[in-house]
Amino acid sequence: MRRHIQIFQADAASRYLPWLLVLAVFLATVATAGWLAVERSLAQWQTETPTILTVQLPPSDDAAVDEARADALVRRLRAEPGVAAVERIPRERVSRLLRPWLGEDFDASALPLPPVLHVELQQDSTTSAATILDLATGVAGDAIVDDHREWREQLVNYVGWLRVGIVGSLVLVIVVTGLTALFLTLSRMAIHRDAIALLHQLGAGDRFIVRSLLRQAGTSAILSAVSGFALALVLLLILTAASQELQEAFLPVLRMDARDWIWLAIVPLAFILLTAAVTARTAYFHLRRLP
Repeated sequence: MRRHIQIFQADAASRYLPWLLVLAVFLATVATAGWLAVERSLAQWQTETPTILTVQLPPSDDAAVDEARADALVRRLRAEPGVAAVERIPRERVSRLLRPWLGEDFDASALPLPPVLHVELQQDSTTSAATILDLATGVAGDAIVDDHREWREQLVNYVGWLRVGIVGSLVLVIVVTGLTALFLTLSRMAIHRDAIALLHQLGAGDRFIVRSLLRQAGTSAILSAVSGFALALVLLLILTAASQELQEAFLPVLRMDARDWIWLAIVPLAFILLTAAVTARTAYFHLRRLP
């Protein structure tokens, strides 16, 4: 019996599945983390109050004039019916928002940064972005008003398609892994057909042969899945640390809570079970067709 197990371990076909499983678990784990991040961001953007406007005033050569215009507009907006809150964005924060795009060595004093205001409208407010633009133009001239609802709707649509792409990628990885396990199992059974026939003649049943195959394939699958999962975790930790720097740039930050880690831990386990199930069913199917 031990001779049979050693034969299963020695064939060339068994060398390909472990490497494929490492890659599959790595890609599936990263894709699952991306899917979780997309779902969280999508839920956040859909539930956020869609009444935030950003008002940007044109800068001038005189900082004192800019400050006076901004203060005057803040007072005017706070007196406007339908406006819930007005926040003046400090120059230091505007500078931090630009650093991810212009570099850490960016010197805010070298540029005439425009005064920026955040305006929050009341839920039942009839005040529109056009009304805020008229008020800002009356105070500071060529002002710019950005309605967050417009880019948020576009972003939600884009993220929806991104979610479809991620799910499609996961399905593709699962299908490719399952088919590869199927064909490699058929190849291994064909390579060892003489040994299998001999074992049948000695009284070994199909269950014993399949168990021998699964013992070797299962150990290899566990090691490969753990390796792929570990590589994916290293990449995710790097991406998480890098995304923290973009938090101030209105971009989603990759965060993982306890429930997310549970979902990620299921990925390697699912691929181990998938490989074992396909291997066992394929082996049984092949053995039952033997004379």
